[in-house]
Amino acid sequence: MEKSEPGGNQVLIEVKAAGINFAELELTRGKYPALKPLPYILGFEAAGMIAEVGSQVKNLKVGDAITMIVSSGGYAEYATADANFAIPVPAGISFAEASTIPVQGLSA
Repeated sequence: MEKSEPGGNQVLIEVKAAGINFAELELTRGKYPALKPLPYILGFEAAGMIAEVGSQVKNLKVGDAITMIVSSGGYAEYATADANFAIPVPAGISFAEASTIPVQGLSA
């Protein structure tokens, strides 16, 4: 699969872990509105390392560990996301744990 190119204010994440949430499970059952026409790669949130930054991104760099809601499928090897919503992964937190922060963690 080809990697997406990050837009000007986006980052490309090498996904290390992705969250699974209720909305995605309901989407697979046809009980939740699809955000875009199917088929597409699911995964609303992901954690990993920044692989590329867009031309307008100033506060993040390649190699930073982040978690965030992604705009392309978090279940893929790579995903793009708006750099403004990046959450740094705190020291001592695994990527699996960090992947729960953007949606499930805030809901809890």
